[in-house]
Amino acid sequence: MAQRLKPELRSRILDAAREVFADGGYAGATMAKVASCAGISTGNVYRYFRNKDELFECVVPDSLRRRFLALVHDRVAALGRAPAIDAPDAPAESAAEALLAFFVAHRREAIILLAGADGSCHEGFDALFTDALYEQAEAQLTAGGARLSPPERLVLRTVFENTVRMLAAILAADDDEARIRAAFAAFWRYQLAGLAGFAEGVERCTTT
Repeated sequence: MAQRLKPELRSRILDAAREVFADGGYAGATMAKVASCAGISTGNVYRYFRNKDELFECVVPDSLRRRFLALVHDRVAALGRAPAIDAPDAPAESAAEALLAFFVAHRREAIILLAGADGSCHEGFDALFTDALYEQAEAQLTAGGARLSPPERLVLRTVFENTVRMLAAILAADDDEARIRAAFAAFWRYQLAGLAGFAEGVERCTTT
């Protein structure tokens, strides 16, 4: 007789897996940990998912990864078209809201992609995220003919590598939407002001 699988139990396993993958990353997760979090036996998890890879891909499907990256590209592109780095216009604000809404709706999945995907099918997402931020900032900073020195390039890339860690930390710290939004607003104010100051330094060094 075929096994009768219950949609509600499958959903419970997926919820537990999101928590386990977000807390310890793909590398630190096991089917036994997922089972414990879901309050069921490990064997029961295997009735629904053949292995950890299949479970992970159901928790963080490639369609969600692509959507996340597209929202990041939209956000940085909109900032690049704004009158000033630290003065986002309406399109930049709209792109920021779309990205923030994604963070709120998919908090654990975003944490996994930003900080817990090593060893999984989505390994390297954090580098793609960093590249998107760095490449747009570099293009904007050099659009008027300015050049970034090697130390400036190092600083800029390190800033965005730390941005990835900061976003993951904000999302991991709280699941309350209002507090998440407040934390992001504070961080984006800080970062955009810092990038504006960085741009002024690049312009001064280039013109003197």
